[in-house]
Amino acid sequence: MKRSVYLLIILLLSVGLVIVGCGQQESQPKSQPESQTSEPKKVDFPKKEITLIIPYNAGGGTDLVARMLAEGMEDELGVSIVPVNKGGAGSATGLQDTITAKPDGYTIVMAATPLVTLRTATGVDIGPDKFESIIGVNINDFALAVNSNSKWKTIEELVEYAKANPGKLKVGVTAPGGAWHTAGIAFGKAIGAEIELVPFGGGTADMMPALLGDHVPVGMMDVAEAVPHVKSGKIQVLAIGGENRYDIFPDVPTFSEKGIEIFRACAMRGLMAPKGTPQEVVNILYEAAKKAAAKQKFVEYMDSNACNIEIYNPSEWAKFLDEQYNEFIELSKSLK
Repeated sequence: MKRSVYLLIILLLSVGLVIVGCGQQESQPKSQPESQTSEPKKVDFPKKEITLIIPYNAGGGTDLVARMLAEGMEDELGVSIVPVNKGGAGSATGLQDTITAKPDGYTIVMAATPLVTLRTATGVDIGPDKFESIIGVNINDFALAVNSNSKWKTIEELVEYAKANPGKLKVGVTAPGGAWHTAGIAFGKAIGAEIELVPFGGGTADMMPALLGDHVPVGMMDVAEAVPHVKSGKIQVLAIGGENRYDIFPDVPTFSEKGIEIFRACAMRGLMAPKGTPQEVVNILYEAAKKAAAKQKFVEYMDSNACNIEIYNPSEWAKFLDEQYNEFIELSKSLK
């Protein structure tokens, strides 16, 4: 009898220990992730070359700005930045390749105005919301130019012709959704005349040969893109957008000076990364690009080519792009 009692006591004590043990295990706090209990580790980036997609053919304004900026960023990051031109479809080709790239910071794109216009203008599902904003570096106005042999020597003469000959004036522009396509639409609306827009998918780099060869008599382009051709005497700029004249073209009037109130279509350029790129990586790229944009070589290049340097940090750039995106939607409604 005593033996049975002893065995029963031992059994109860054993069960109690097991219960107490389980209770203690559940009541212990879970270990916190390392990132919450210690200082965050510094991101080891970059460790290899970075691909910079330029969604236009070589030679245009976006291409030139991108290459100059990349050169300065290489010094800051300590790795090569390889520019890759992927022109076509009004920059949609290069932008789409960036969207589908791995979001690790090793593929970035120098985006321009179509980033905020493509979806509305063409239906292609590309917009600021598909990317992480890195930095805004440049905003430029547009120039309306003609071949130096043109019969039109002033903007007034060109407007007079366009009004007297509805549908006959051909104007070379970027692909639908591009800044200068928008400028072309706005120009026709502002002067109250029907004009024919001739789009070039590869941007100004494709349009310029047509203008120089008299295949299109008028071209819309970035002020910066006009500079080398004006200097060589091959084209003449009749008017520019924006509120003020450019120092590099002191004798060229603005549209507003001539009584032409036109929507300010502008070229905006900045770096973007695939959606989901870590913010730490975005910040590293931003700091490198900001320092590159302040280097004397870049500043001198931008000044000599009529490119305005306007720096936006990631959050500022994202906000600016969203505003431009929404404004273009409203502009499109008014132009229909």
